[in-house]
Amino acid sequence: MNNYIILTRFSVIMNSTLSAWRISSNCSINEVIKRVFEEKRLRSRTNIFINYSLPLLDSASKTRNIRHVVVTSTFLPEWCKEELNKSANQYSWLDIIYVDPVEGYNLNNQISKAAEKLSKKSTCDEIIIASLRLDD
Repeated sequence: MNNYIILTRFSVIMNSTLSAWRISSNCSINEVIKRVFEEKRLRSRTNIFINYSLPLLDSASKTRNIRHVVVTSTFLPEWCKEELNKSANQYSWLDIIYVDPVEGYNLNNQISKAAEKLSKKSTCDEIIIASLRLDD
């Protein structure tokens, strides 16, 4: 059985990459937060992720060892955090990581943690890593 680590950036806002976002052209971080976390927009993205993406990955997890690491912002609205946390409780292969826009996160560290969890379930040495973005 193959091992897979899936890394998803889910509306991650970071000072260090602010200028790279289309939605942030010449905006302050507060303006970007307001745009990115606008409720209608975020509810649509959250719905697609939770009701379509995660069930598909759950189907795949029946024949593959999967660790799905979702990196998102500490500034995410509470209702959205609750939805993501509820999903993490539902799917044993799902981890939600909240990162501060200033402090950021260490991607290699997150990959290592996910690989360690996978190695407890499998004797296969090969791990395939996929990176996805639900950013702007």
